[in-house]
Order: sequence, then C-alpha cells, then structure tokens
Amino acid sequence: MSLSDMTKQMLQKIEKVADNSHRTVRRWLYRNTDVTIMPYVGYGYGYHIRLRGRVLENHTVQKSQNDDSAWSNLRNIIRRFNSDELPHVPITISFGGQAQTVITDEEGFFYAEFDIDEPLTGIWHTATLSYDDGRRQASAQAKIMVTPDDAQYAVVSDMDDTVIRSNVPNRIRLVANTLFKNAHTRLPFRGVAEFYRALQAGTTSTTNPIYYVSNSPYNLHDLLQEFFDLKNIPKGPIFLRDFGLTQRYVGASENHKAVQINRLMDLHPELPFILIGDSGEHDPDIYAEIVRQHPGRIAAIYIRDVRPGQEWKVNQRVQQLAEEIREQGVDMLLIPDTLVAAQHAVEQGFISQDAVAHVVQEVKDDAPSNPIEAFMDDMSEQ
Repeated sequence: MSLSDMTKQMLQKIEKVADNSHRTVRRWLYRNTDVTIMPYVGYGYGYHIRLRGRVLENHTVQKSQNDDSAWSNLRNIIRRFNSDELPHVPITISFGGQAQTVITDEEGFFYAEFDIDEPLTGIWHTATLSYDDGRRQASAQAKIMVTPDDAQYAVVSDMDDTVIRSNVPNRIRLVANTLFKNAHTRLPFRGVAEFYRALQAGTTSTTNPIYYVSNSPYNLHDLLQEFFDLKNIPKGPIFLRDFGLTQRYVGASENHKAVQINRLMDLHPELPFILIGDSGEHDPDIYAEIVRQHPGRIAAIYIRDVRPGQEWKVNQRVQQLAEEIREQGVDMLLIPDTLVAAQHAVEQGFISQDAVAHVVQEVKDDAPSNPIEAFMDDMSEQ
C-alpha cells in the first residue's frame, strides 16, 4: 500500500470518528428541533422513477431577498454547510399507489427507485414523503419530471460558468460569488434562460427533459433551485456532490459528471443527447469520452468559452477534441456567447427560428444599460 493510500485511509477514519462524535452531541442538542425533509427534483422515463433527497434537523437557512447584505448571505452559506443531517432514519415515500421506506445514509441522504405498472402521462408528478420517530414528524412534496415518449432529445448542462456566472478559473471571485451573493444577486449568462426554454420546447410540440450536472456540493441545492425560479430557467433534476474524505466521495469530482450522464443515457436508451458545458474545467474531455462510449447518441456539444483569447492552450485542446469527434458526426462548438449556440441549434433543427429571435431579444434585455454596469458585467465574466 502506498503512502498516499495509507494517508487517505487514516484521514477517512479520522473523519468518521469526528463525524460520529459530532452527531452524538448534535442529536442531544437538537433533539427538540424541527426535522426538514429536502427532496430534490426526481426524474423518470417509461416505467422507472428515481428520487433523491436529504433529511436535516435545526435547518435555519433564511429565504434570500434582493437587498440582503453580503454578511447575511455569508450567514446563510455557513448554515448550509454546517448542516445537521439525520443519518440512519426511515423516510416513507408514496408515489403511484406504492409506498416505500428507505433509510438515510451517514450524511442524511436517501435514494429510492420505483418501478410502476403503467407508464405515466404528463411531465410533472408529485411524491409524498414523511418522517415520524414518535416524537417528531415531518412531511414534504417532491416534484418528479417524467420524459415524454415523444421527446426529441434530452439536454445535460453543466451549471457553474455554463448557466450561472461563478468564475471557477478565478478562485478569489469564485469564493466571493459563493459566499457573499444569493439567488437574487447571482447572475446567469445572457440569453441562457430563453435558449434553454427553446431547447425544452424543441420543434415538435413536445417537452424535452433538461438535466443539470455540477461539481458543486448538495449544500447549495436550495440556492440553485431558487436561482432557477427567479431567473425563469427551466427546472430539472440537479446532480450535485457531497464533499468529504470518506471512500464514497474521494475522487468523485473526476468522474461525477460522466457517471451521471451515463446513467441518464442508460435510462433513455433511444434518445439523443445535447451536452452543454464550459472550457474552465474538464467538460470538453468528459463529453468527448461520452461520444466515444456512445456512438450515434450525442446530437451536439456546446462549450462556453469562459476566458476568450486568454487560455489558448485550453481552447486549442477543445478544438483538437472537436476535430476528433467530428469524425463521428458530432459538432463540438466552442461558443463565445449563447446566441452562437442558438444559431447552430436552429440549423440542426433542435429549436425553431422564432426561438432564436427570442434569445436575441433576451440578450439585448440583459445587456448593461450604462458604462458602469457594462464594466461590472465584464468583470463578472472574467
């Protein structure tokens, strides 16, 4: 066994002991506080449904406001990351005439799958979740998105620097955006909401599913959901990560996106996929590998250029990958803005010509109205 493996195992054991000790104290301190069930958006296709969520106690995150101070936002972020999860407790999930009880894991997460007798009609459905330990009770409703049989394609999109401006390459700005801003003050890229609505609508009077995959932690899930609501971005399941040193999560960032995309493609074996990401992380390499693993399944790839002209080695790598997968009939576009992706999408028959006009209008509406706003807007993208 190598020294790094021994160190990793030691850190895992230390974390486990610390977590268990911390939970014992917390369970006593919070024994009379409320329990909160936090379901994430579920999804399904045909006869199969998947649902995930988390159970917390003493959950004190406040709903954000547009005029919240940076310190108020910081307090909420601290509360999100200092979550008091409920491990090893039963959650009962009722859906489609079935009831299933699952046990939360050591981090308070639960996961359930349903196989139903009849395919569901309609896009959105609701599951009921409940918790009762004889002393405290909690309930929640979970939204479940079901892919219609006539969907044209599915969309998988990265989040940070693809939908929401996070400045991942600039660690200082990334931290500032995460700690001191909220769902009201975080910014989407111009035209994203309208483009994603166009992709969701397609060109055949159907509804195409959109999934979001990110290396951000699940602690930010409620903030991202609120951001979607406020910015009018189509909702869909969000696949995030849990941070930790345990074996379950070590190295997860390396394959998290690939694992989730492969699972989605397995769920929709006959549906083509559109993949959207950015050049700031490893999206181009991950997506190119997906093309190789699933020939004929990827309709197009859009990579947002997060640092135009500055990271020439990164952009050169994207262009190299684009040339390689073009031989398999897949376009990988390094795009400077949303409009370029929309123009390609209409040429490929993914969205309507009218939809492009709406994207153009939204880009204009989102543009800064004065030089100061323009300067701040440019700074947020760098």
